[in-house]
This record gives sequence, C-alpha cells and structure tokens, in this order.
Amino acid sequence: MSDITRAHPHRTGYGSRHSLLERLTTAMVSGVALRHPRHAITASAAALAVSLFLVFALAVPRSPAGLLNTAGNGAPDQSRPRLLTFAAEPADAMTGIFGSRLVLLDLSTGEVVDSYSDASDVSAAALSPAGDLVVLKRRELAGETWRDRLEVRRIPDWSLATVLPLDSGIPPVRALAREFPAAATEPPVLQRMVIAPSGKWAAAWLTSTTGSLPGGGGSFVTWITTLDLAAGSWANWALPLPGAQAASLLALPDKLVVMSSGISSPRQPTVASLLLVDPATGRIEARQELAPLEWTAKPARHESTLVTYPSALPPALWGPQLVVVTEDLQGFVLDAETLAVHARYPALSESRRVGWRASVVGDRAALVGHDEVIILDLVRWSLDRAYPLPQLPENLWQPVGTDLERGVLWLTATSNGCLYQLSLDQGTLSEPLRCGLAAGWPHSTEGWPVSNAETP
Repeated sequence: MSDITRAHPHRTGYGSRHSLLERLTTAMVSGVALRHPRHAITASAAALAVSLFLVFALAVPRSPAGLLNTAGNGAPDQSRPRLLTFAAEPADAMTGIFGSRLVLLDLSTGEVVDSYSDASDVSAAALSPAGDLVVLKRRELAGETWRDRLEVRRIPDWSLATVLPLDSGIPPVRALAREFPAAATEPPVLQRMVIAPSGKWAAAWLTSTTGSLPGGGGSFVTWITTLDLAAGSWANWALPLPGAQAASLLALPDKLVVMSSGISSPRQPTVASLLLVDPATGRIEARQELAPLEWTAKPARHESTLVTYPSALPPALWGPQLVVVTEDLQGFVLDAETLAVHARYPALSESRRVGWRASVVGDRAALVGHDEVIILDLVRWSLDRAYPLPQLPENLWQPVGTDLERGVLWLTATSNGCLYQLSLDQGTLSEPLRCGLAAGWPHSTEGWPVSNAETP
C-alpha cells in the first residue's frame, strides 16, 4: 500500500530514536554537516533561524536561437496552488530519511496530480509560480567525487529542459573569486532557490569557502546570483553578503528583494538588511537596514529557558509595500520600489514567538507559532485573533501556502506528514487532506515542502 494515504498515520518512515527537538537542537548547536548516504545535508544558518522559534513541453520545444520555450504545451491548470515534496517512502531502510519519489499535490484538495519517481538524488527544488516548471538540485557520483547539478524540468511530464553545472567553474563563482580567491577552490553550496513570476529566471542563495581556520574548519561567504531559465545559463555576476549567516529571496516581476541577517547580539541591534537588486546585472538599487524599536533578549512562552534576540522572517509583499515581521511580532512596512521605511512597530508580545514566514491575505498576515496561528491586522498592527493548533508529539506546524480568495492557510505537520487546511475567518482546521508526506526533519530545515502558493 502506498504511503500517500488519506488516513491519519502516526508513522512516516522516520527511523531515528531521537526526538525531533533533540535532532534540531543538535544541528543548531554543533553547526556540523548532517550526513546521509546520498546527501550531505548542511545545517545552514537558514535552518537555524527557522528552528529558533521553537527551542525555510516536454520534449522541450526550443526556438531557432536555442532558447528554452518557457511557454510550452500541456501546462497544468495555472490557477491551482501546488505543493511539491517527497513521499514518505524511505530510500534507505536504516535511516528512513530520504525517499525516491516526488509528489505534486493540489493544495485545494490534497489530490496527487503528478509524481516523479527518479528523485533519489534530489536534495532541493524550486517550483515556478505557474506550477509548470521545476528546478531540481541533484547529486551524482563522478568517480570518487560527488558533484551537484541543476536540472530544469517542465511539469506535467518532467521532461528535461536544460542542465546547469553547480561547480567552481560557473561564471558567478569566477566573479566571486575576484574578491574571494578561495571560492574558486571548492564547489559552492546551494542553499535556496526561488523562481520569478514570469518563470524565465530564478535567484539562488549560495555559500562558498573563503579560507581555512587555524583550529580547523573554514570560513565562508554568503552570496546571491541568478539563473536565466530561458537560456539555460548562470548570470555572470555574484553579489557577496559579507557577515551574513542567512539570506532569503523574494522574486518580483523585474526585481529581486534580498534579506540577509547575521548573528543577533546586544552589539548588533539590526535584525536584517534588505537589498533591492537588478536580477540581470546584480546592481544594488536600494538598501535598508532594519533597526527594531526594541532590542532585548526574550524568553519564549513554550520554552521559558530559551532566551533569544528576535530574528526577522522573510519579507512578504503587501500590495505595493513589503512587510517584515520579527519573531516577537515587531514590524516594518517598506516601499517595495525604494525600500523606504513607511512604518515601524513595537513587539506585540513578550512571550509569543512566530516562525517560518508571514502569509499575507488582504490586510491580514497569518503567522504560525509553536501551537497557534496568529492573525495580524497589518493596518492597525494589532493581534486580530489567535487560533490554537492541536498539540501533536514532536511536531512543528509549517505554513505551505495561502488562498487569497478563499482565505485559507495550508499547513503541514512534521510529526505525521499530513497536510491540513485552516480557515482564517473561522479558525477551523480540516481533517488531513493528505498524509504520507515527508514533511519532517531534515526536509523541513532544507526548504521542503516546496509550494507555489506563497509567491507574489
């Protein structure tokens, strides 16, 4: 029987005897690379920021010039919100972490509308807003060396459109090496990708080595670049973000919003830096430092011994503006074209913590905390309401998409691999729409599930 079921199973193929919280804590504290027989899973700084709130045609037609025809034939219904993730079918009986089959769900119904069985070496993905294009990061063994590459595939038949190398010889690494020569000595590590609304280009956040440290280990630099999906090529520029431990990307029709953050401390009273970047050239068109009205370490309500400085959630589009919410519900409203700050708001709670992202629906934002969904009135910057979520063992509730017209938020539960729907007006949580999804660790810290229902 398939693991993709409509039941409510409590077993999803995860074989570790340690709790989810213990594993996340270990990854955060050690900062080491988590190894799997098929993958080297980096406990990245992005995973740290996300996890802290608890303790982110097809045989492809080409034009005469050899460019990828991104319009294509046979595209799925673009009005449907999609969710892409692994089925909970363990590829290795010992670990039970990664599966070999990707499934594409209709978020509205939980129905599996497509699947891709040749995914045993896939570790990251980006889904286009139209749901008709996917970029997969794959790892292959070449001799005794593991090599990464990116595959651009079109949905629904998963035809291979183009392949992009992911090594130290790609143009943006060569550009980066002019400032950081050591970056050219090792392949970069891809952390996250996002596809633009047009489906013609994508942005990537990567890290590269900058040297070795005397006591062992090494230093690294966070950097940004873009991919031309129509031409099947990397950009020839790299935008380094020195001092940044993590980054998030928001692709607008003709601009890229980059948010970077370092390690919060009493001497670093800035939650994040925002950049507005030209995706074609990498030129910075605007810059804004986000200095909060409050800068104090606070305990979390669900874990009183956990005292941290608040981090910023990724920026969200709110009409012609951007909104940035911090973990303790401080707020920034900015002009999306200039990054000018229109408003700053103090924290709305001393103990509440939210994570993942702000899901904007009209003039409200839905934010997921440890055991609740908080509805924030963006106009008044006030708590509109809070809906409690069921307390499941060893669980994280993760938002994976919104429906603006219906006013619903989709959530996955990491403990049972199930997909749910929450009404933002009534606060009612549906029965599981689909179960048997690989929604737990390490997928939740490595950018899975992937959705097209959180795009502008």
